[in-house]
Amino acid sequence: MEKPFTLKTALRSSLNAIGRTALGVRLGAIIRLPENRYEQQLNRLESEILFQELLRPGAGLPPVLTRRRFAHWQAPGFLFSEQTAAAESSFDWNLIDNHDETVTLIRHLGRERFERFFLYEEQGLPLPYIAATCNLTQEQASDIRRFTEEVLTKSPGFIAAPGPGAHLPVKIIARIDKNNDGTLSLGVFSARYARGRYLINHEALAALRKNLPPHKRRTLERLIAAIELANKKQTALEALCLGLIETQKTFFLSGETEKLQALTQRQLARQSGVHPSVCCRLLNHRAVQTPQGQVVLLKDLAPGRGRLIRRKIAEFAAQTSNLTGRRMADRLAQAGFGPVTVRLVNHYRALLRKKHA
Repeated sequence: MEKPFTLKTALRSSLNAIGRTALGVRLGAIIRLPENRYEQQLNRLESEILFQELLRPGAGLPPVLTRRRFAHWQAPGFLFSEQTAAAESSFDWNLIDNHDETVTLIRHLGRERFERFFLYEEQGLPLPYIAATCNLTQEQASDIRRFTEEVLTKSPGFIAAPGPGAHLPVKIIARIDKNNDGTLSLGVFSARYARGRYLINHEALAALRKNLPPHKRRTLERLIAAIELANKKQTALEALCLGLIETQKTFFLSGETEKLQALTQRQLARQSGVHPSVCCRLLNHRAVQTPQGQVVLLKDLAPGRGRLIRRKIAEFAAQTSNLTGRRMADRLAQAGFGPVTVRLVNHYRALLRKKHA
């Protein structure tokens, strides 16, 4: 009987171990991996010889794997703007200054070709073909590819986990951008998220499977299972980010914490079409950057009503220390929290006093 997959196994396993156990991996176990460990595991997976074969066209067949970007992750707009205020982004502007010729080439290419051949990397296209199609030398195409990698991986990255007793790092997975028309969009910080998920061509997969010996066929099945799990994780994370943008739009536009809407993790999961346990795990140790440059934990963007009430009670208490429970309940109602009982107010006040004792 196959041994159950555990987080301990995941942390210790090499790529081959992931291949051997991938069919038994639950999505929750993948999600519990710290973001940096998860990326390391996928990088090893993608360096496998068999994985690379899946990206190449077969005899008369398309590649088994291609990438499709998530529709809501936007390309870095600064590459196509001659003048952009540095304050609008946390991007390292020295990077562009050091690559003037490459940036000029990218602007000459235009957004459509840059996204197709470099940012989102159509798979199976050799560099000479890309260079010829884009009217570039191979050296220029190679320079653009290297520069794109550098741009996409240039981010605040990992920050120390906030809060007492916290020990795991927090990964900033995305930037929330405010568009000129007042809408919000997801901005890329990670090359992996920018390039989206893998699409599996099952016809090409079936043809490849027939031509493989049994031991390679088993390896292939495990690779595909691991890819499908990675796809599910990234798809769920995108859905949660879009759900948070929809609910907390006023907060993202203003940057004011008081504008956060009450939202439980269960409500967010239902709204996003994600299982509640997956939602809970994905919100942990991940953050986004707001249009104002603040780093906000995903879990702080889904504060339940009780949490917001406690925060407002603490604010009222700091302003006026002698408010009665009834008066505080009235002020909470005026602040938009609806009816709040005096008993609940007193309960939360006691919790706050205990916390600060």
